[in-house]
Amino acid sequence: MDLGRTDMMLRSGVFNVVRSKGWYPVVAAETIRFQRSLKLFQKFSIRTEVVGWDDKSIYMEQVFSSKDKQIAIAALNVRFLKKSGGKVSPADLLGLLGEQFEDQPDLPEWISTWNIATAAMPVQRD
Repeated sequence: MDLGRTDMMLRSGVFNVVRSKGWYPVVAAETIRFQRSLKLFQKFSIRTEVVGWDDKSIYMEQVFSSKDKQIAIAALNVRFLKKSGGKVSPADLLGLLGEQFEDQPDLPEWISTWNIATAAMPVQRD
């Protein structure tokens, strides 16, 4: 999945722009649902798509397929951080890329529900 996200960032030109600012992506949460098994050395493809964002995160979907059948689907909450410390908002990222979005897109219902559920998970603080 990391390679699929990296490939998307490289092909779209985001990788070099983000890197030049000293920013880097991190996965804050992810869930994958497997529907079928892959056999050793079986060919498959991964489709990576940004499905939306909010004030903190960018939400992605990654779908694994083989022979026109869906193998697995994953939901990801991705954030960008600064090497110098601190967080990068999706608005700052999109602004850097030259994209102007007045409104945040509506997230698919299943992503919104998943996001609420993962946010409710207990976190132990040391």
